[in-house]
Amino acid sequence: MGTPESHRVLPGKRSVLLALRYYGRELARLRWLTAPAMLLSALGNIGINYIAPLIVAKLVGDIAGDTHVTLASTLPYVLGFVGVLLLAETLWRIALHCLNRLDALGIEHLYVIGMDELFAKDAAFFHDNFAGSLTKRVLSFASRFEQFVDTLTFQIVGSFVPLAFGAVVLWRYEPLLVVGLLAMIAVTALCVVPLIRRRQALVDEREEAIARVSGHVADSLMNMDTVRAFAAEGREAAEHRSRVAVSRALTLRSWDYGNLRIDTLVAPMSVLTNALGLLLAVTLGGGEHGVEAVVVAFTYYTNATRIMFEFNQIYRRLESSMTEAAQFTE
Repeated sequence: MGTPESHRVLPGKRSVLLALRYYGRELARLRWLTAPAMLLSALGNIGINYIAPLIVAKLVGDIAGDTHVTLASTLPYVLGFVGVLLLAETLWRIALHCLNRLDALGIEHLYVIGMDELFAKDAAFFHDNFAGSLTKRVLSFASRFEQFVDTLTFQIVGSFVPLAFGAVVLWRYEPLLVVGLLAMIAVTALCVVPLIRRRQALVDEREEAIARVSGHVADSLMNMDTVRAFAAEGREAAEHRSRVAVSRALTLRSWDYGNLRIDTLVAPMSVLTNALGLLLAVTLGGGEHGVEAVVVAFTYYTNATRIMFEFNQIYRRLESSMTEAAQFTE
């Protein structure tokens, strides 16, 4: 049973850009929520992952250089550590409060836009598209806004703004620490990008197979009277099993490529970067700043190299949300 939906092509670049434009408009329209949601969460990450370890490093440095450690000399560091963490958690609560409202208001408005767009279509459009498929596309167009915004907030702004802060601090200890870190991240990105593009082709095949499964299910349900009249339940079930098996195989293929090719490349690069940071801290920064530089470099490099693993995850989440949303704009 062939229908336009069962052979629907994947959204093109123009559709993705149009969906991105809709999402961007929502972020701009709700900028009084967008700005604090993204910036305060980034500041919270800076406090937790960079300022708090910096206080600990300074405490360790003082302890290493002073054999007469007392509670009075340690207490300011402990109170500073607690204060930074409490402030960071407070910023996170405010950020999430704003983010929840940004997601909710954005989704609400996109639901309205989606329905208005359907009302504007002519009758022929509804003859060529199933109601169930249109419902799914409208709902995905709105609901994927949450995943898009969360990825932008937590994995992009929440990672790269703290990285910039960490680079400034590391520069004060030893400029080569910054050069080494950024160079390794850049090299990893250059190596990963071709693999991500290759995986995109696998994802396109996967999504096309999923679309065929969805189209066949919708086709069978819409024509159930015909299926039963010709006693074709067995044939339709066999066709469904075949399409699902193809979808499963292509899905595993794309997942395995991310795990066995992309992450397998990123993992040793991450280890090598951390080892480089430790070596540079000991050989270049250890003399002047002592153990403090070693602790700061090790902690900052460990936090920063998480971004290497985020490359693929960021792309996958954005890819998923934008593909689903773009289907409505076709």
